[in-house]
Amino acid sequence: MGKKVFTKKCATCGCEFAPGRHREKLNCSTECLKIYQNVHKNDRINKAKEALQEKYGVNHPSKIAGHMDKVKKTKKEKYGNENFNNRKQAKETKEEKYGDKNFNNREKANKTIFEKFGVKHHLQAKESMDKLKKTNLEKYGEEYTVNTDKCVEAQKKANMELYDVEYFFSSDKYKKKAYEKKIKKLEKVLDDSSVKFDLNNYTKIRNKSKDGSVEYIMYEVECKVCGYKFGATLKNQKIICRNCYPVDNTNSILQREMREFLSDNNIIFRENDRQLIKPFEVDFYIKSHKLALELNGNYWHSEMGGGKDKKYHLSKTQLCHRKDVKLIHIFEDEWMFKKEIIKSRLLNMLGKTKEKIYARKCIIKEVDNKTKKDFLEKNHIQGDSVDKIRLGLYHGDELVSIITFSKRRVALGGKDEKDSLELNRFCSKINTNVIGGFQKLLSHFIKNYEQKNITTYADCRWSGLISEDTIYQKSGFEFIGKTPPSFFYIDVKNYTNRKHRFSLAKHKLLELYGGDKSKTARELANEAGYDRIWDCGTLKFELNINNQNISK
Repeated sequence: MGKKVFTKKCATCGCEFAPGRHREKLNCSTECLKIYQNVHKNDRINKAKEALQEKYGVNHPSKIAGHMDKVKKTKKEKYGNENFNNRKQAKETKEEKYGDKNFNNREKANKTIFEKFGVKHHLQAKESMDKLKKTNLEKYGEEYTVNTDKCVEAQKKANMELYDVEYFFSSDKYKKKAYEKKIKKLEKVLDDSSVKFDLNNYTKIRNKSKDGSVEYIMYEVECKVCGYKFGATLKNQKIICRNCYPVDNTNSILQREMREFLSDNNIIFRENDRQLIKPFEVDFYIKSHKLALELNGNYWHSEMGGGKDKKYHLSKTQLCHRKDVKLIHIFEDEWMFKKEIIKSRLLNMLGKTKEKIYARKCIIKEVDNKTKKDFLEKNHIQGDSVDKIRLGLYHGDELVSIITFSKRRVALGGKDEKDSLELNRFCSKINTNVIGGFQKLLSHFIKNYEQKNITTYADCRWSGLISEDTIYQKSGFEFIGKTPPSFFYIDVKNYTNRKHRFSLAKHKLLELYGGDKSKTARELANEAGYDRIWDCGTLKFELNINNQNISK
């Protein structure tokens, strides 16, 4: 399979679009171009004036000696009238042809594309992409033209002209642009966070990277709530004030916030219950729903910080399971940064969700990458994902539910089969119960996409240990088995910075921090300043589409 079609983000709306061979295009549509031109109008005018002043000593081309005489002469030769107005003539032609002097052919085309395919650009439509692939195969022998030698050479030539190197990402100009873009992104994220910082107030920190170069920059940040100042790297953009949330008292603060949430929603519970699984304690027990909650402070529930081993969280889950109670484990960083999502999930489990929408009243459309990313960040506890297929359920014009599919992850034991995918995300809008949403989206996928089977996983920290209770088994998936507990890495400088283990695999640790290749990944991670925290494993499911008959 070749590379994907080149896409870029619109400079106005931020949506991804395919500029085709015109890679210098900044906007995805005429509407965005008009907005962009209006915003940068003064910049263009000033730039033009500077160029004219430098070359001719005037601010407008009409003031160049002999310019207007030349224009009149050209018009007279071409149109027979030295005062010919091309714009006026164009409007008259549109009036005669379309009955509207301001007719915009591009707007009409975009409207037609949206009505036909439900997308803004024709290259985002599956039908158009299939046709484009077929044409490219016949013409170039590749599904994507970026793979051809001709295209690669043209790209190298363009890079030489723009950056003086064949591969633009190695140029100083590109690195500078990338840094400016990163800073802009940081400013946007931190504007909405609980801290503020000054870009000019920082300290460079050296660590164990191979060449001894600067690995990160430590900024001085200030908490917007209490005014406490402290150092942070801004690497993960998730910064917590330890004056407001001290490590030694984090669990009590989390418990207080959970207690207030449950009380505000009239939920009867027992706190710090030691009767359910003697002699162990659970933070909250809701007897009416046979549901228990554990708020796990990352420091106290980690290996080095709290001495909690691989089996600790799973063991408590199993003890509750024997009492016919589902135990949910919530990590500290999840409650701090995804609090509203967690509250929504708990209310749904307790039957307290007020907003209800029936899937039969919704329509299904493919979702673009930017919309998908925004929706998952706001509504899914794991956030964004790398995916291949994205389907959304729309109630009117509002996206209320989404499902995404990706290639099967070989690292999790899956086979990289052409007709097999992994269902890696499903969620609905927070505080909304979309009744029948999962079944409708799954049914649409099966009927419209040629796949042999689908694999998916349910996190036991949330699903519990009973496969029959999951939405997957209720929808026709077969329970394959349970995977053992897995771990996340935690930065000991900031215990709310929890990373997936794949992001710090052995080869990446060696690349980032150096070290002895004969050492294990765990030893290298310890040297780099990372602790570990364990989950409860997952439930694995598979759906053989050929054997299924899923109704709408």
